[in-house]
Amino acid sequence: MRRAETKVSITALIVAGLLALPVLVLPQTPALTRVYGVLIILSAAAFFFAARTLVREISISRRLGMLLVLSGVGWGSVVLASGGGMEGSGAEGDRFRLLRSMDRDAVADAAMQNADTVRGMLSLSLPGTGGAVLNAIGDATGATLGVIVGTVFSASAMNENRGADEPGTPGRTGRPLPGMLISMGAMVTMIAVLEGLVMVDRTRATHAVFLTSAGAVFLHGAVAAVGAGGIAVATVMRSPLSLTYLLVLVASVAIACCQRWIRYLNRRSMLFTAMGALLFAEFCRRAVAVSISEGVSGYGCHAVNSLMGAAALLLAVYGYGSLLSILLHMPSARLLDRRYTELNTLQDLSHSLHSSFEPGQLSTAATRLGKRLTGADCCWIVPESPNAGFPGVWCGDGNDFTDDIPPEWYASISARLDSASRGFLLNNYRRTSLEKLLPGRGRIGSLMAAQVEARGERLGVLLAACGRSFRFVDHTRGLFDSFARQIAQAFHNARLFGEKLELEKLHRELDLAREIQQQLFPTVIHQPPGYEIAAQNIPCSVVGGDYYDVIPLEDGRTALVIADVAGKGAAASILMAGLQAGLRSLLLSNSGLPELVPLLNRLVCGQVPDGTFITMFLGVLDSHSGTMEYCNAGHDPPIVIHADGAITRPLTGGLVFGVDPGAAYECDRVVFEPGCRMVLYTDGVTDAFSASSEEPFGIDRLGSAIARHATVPSRDLLRTLNRLLDSWVGNEPHTDDVTMMAVRRVDTGRRGEHN
Repeated sequence: MRRAETKVSITALIVAGLLALPVLVLPQTPALTRVYGVLIILSAAAFFFAARTLVREISISRRLGMLLVLSGVGWGSVVLASGGGMEGSGAEGDRFRLLRSMDRDAVADAAMQNADTVRGMLSLSLPGTGGAVLNAIGDATGATLGVIVGTVFSASAMNENRGADEPGTPGRTGRPLPGMLISMGAMVTMIAVLEGLVMVDRTRATHAVFLTSAGAVFLHGAVAAVGAGGIAVATVMRSPLSLTYLLVLVASVAIACCQRWIRYLNRRSMLFTAMGALLFAEFCRRAVAVSISEGVSGYGCHAVNSLMGAAALLLAVYGYGSLLSILLHMPSARLLDRRYTELNTLQDLSHSLHSSFEPGQLSTAATRLGKRLTGADCCWIVPESPNAGFPGVWCGDGNDFTDDIPPEWYASISARLDSASRGFLLNNYRRTSLEKLLPGRGRIGSLMAAQVEARGERLGVLLAACGRSFRFVDHTRGLFDSFARQIAQAFHNARLFGEKLELEKLHRELDLAREIQQQLFPTVIHQPPGYEIAAQNIPCSVVGGDYYDVIPLEDGRTALVIADVAGKGAAASILMAGLQAGLRSLLLSNSGLPELVPLLNRLVCGQVPDGTFITMFLGVLDSHSGTMEYCNAGHDPPIVIHADGAITRPLTGGLVFGVDPGAAYECDRVVFEPGCRMVLYTDGVTDAFSASSEEPFGIDRLGSAIARHATVPSRDLLRTLNRLLDSWVGNEPHTDDVTMMAVRRVDTGRRGEHN
């Protein structure tokens, strides 16, 4: 509560005490009767304002407890205050004794005389068991309304007999007014506490109802305080009826209809609240009777009695209205508790589905939550096949009996599910044909089954069973069906998640393979004296099957290699690694090409599977003589552009590697004069298709591009060829690995750049 509101409430309490102080301290004289009454009403109004501010932040549960405690305090205070010190002598004493003789029983008797009339208006004569229940409800309602209406008439009659101004009683042994003020304070506080219950929905209508009800109570007390009670009385059914008291009754009924806070109670809370409402209403009803029949006599005390009676009537009607509303909400409270349990179960299911992708944990969660959702004795899940991706799990009370169920029983369940195309419910299981497949068990009285199906594929069956018959309703079956579909989706997601993990694992392995493959290519290309060499490899996938190498040998020789393994991907990259290892081993033996190439072919034939082959161009360049001995094993011939502009393509060689272990190979030589250039490539260059014309790049375009840039450095030439290829292909990805190597002889004495 804000500090400013606290100051206001404390100020209101001080004002209330100051207004009530003269009534308690000053002598009571007939001349000050109305003044005392007005002071009491004003004090009660100030106290009510302070109480509203102080209890504004209290919760509903604490408000209910306060109402029960304050009602007991109010009733006890008014009984103690009205029960002593009123046995005076003389005419006044006789009058008080007559007044005391009209005790609570007299009020009840007078009320019951009118109860018969109201009960007769609401009595029913309906036949049958249901009619008997409605008849009893009508009788009880009529009796209750009759007591309330009769109380109003009786209170009006007694107020009329008592009069507005009551003289003091000389023979009193005590001053009961403080006790009555305490009781009045308790009643006023209860009305302030009541505001928090009425204003649960916080609408203008409920606010107006509350203010009207509280205003009617204070209006009735104010009328009594100023002595206008006789004016505000009408005769109805030969009995005087206080119009202001009738206004309090109407306002009480209106505020009793504002019971929306009951909707927020669960079933258990409603039971306790119903008992509290009954005690609260009974305390307030007794306070009404005491304040009317035995109220405090004295100057100005008629205002206290009137305000007390009106406040107690308002609270009593609200208490009985709360009790009636709780009783009417009890059946729906049971249903709401059930829906609340279902909602919590579905939330737990959602948490389980998002917190785990392990099939075993999902199966355990499915059976545990399914048992809680349906209220069954046991729940179990059965996979359709071993490849369903999840285990069978049982959850229930007692021993697992699922191992005793024969396969024919599950086959019959599956047939019923197929015919119904949804889950089914058997509330009288023992009279079905399924019981014959499981005779003498006696463990199943009610059974539900639902398909665990995702994307048209049945993964299994979810079952729930109770030992007693007729334990499930159709709503539960529909919810169980929906529950099974969510479980199926969870299993499907778990399967996809597992596949995703496997795919990510494969990608990591391929990335590692790519790193390893890149390490197989030379990081720094060897540059023989007087030559410049550049090379590149662009795989079309994570790893490729193309291979190039520049291997320095003895006596100033350099091996130039470019190869293409049939196929792409991981298999081709593995074969490429084996080819590199075999080639380097054979080159270290210092064998000549005529002996080395057949050996390499036989080695490849022993490693590659059927249908796989490798093309290779292998040359050994002698930087001193300017000649290169080569052998072309089925590879695309390189393009050689001589210094005079002539173009040749070295073709001499033999069959591709890996087909015939006994294949013969021939070797030849290429002379590198100063300014001569050779470009080696794989078919990923010439077979690159245009996105617009679906035409391959071709050997002619490649040769023309090389001729136009014959004098540029090898590294710049490869960059130019890459740009041409990218422009040719467009936005389409390459369908094959792209590998190129450019070799150019420069002037004698110059060293090539490291690429």
